[in-house]
Amino acid sequence: MAVRRQTFRLYPSKTQEIKLLQARRDHAYLYNACIAHRKYEWRANCKSVSYLEQQNCLPAYKKEWEEACLPSLSSVAGYGKTG
Repeated sequence: MAVRRQTFRLYPSKTQEIKLLQARRDHAYLYNACIAHRKYEWRANCKSVSYLEQQNCLPAYKKEWEEACLPSLSSVAGYGKTG
């Protein structure tokens, strides 16, 4: 099966660029928090954290970081899984 690649070029305005950079930063923070959570649970309790356990932590995270309440944050915790 051949895989085709498409590239899209964005030309955002200054405000759009700032919002895109903030979203990227917020996603990086969330991803790193998920990794830290998994490492902590394994080192402290020898317990593996599942995808669903981390998904259930998202509402608390969103309340704590209201400016980071982006619809795509839920897919970040799944390490590429959607929904």
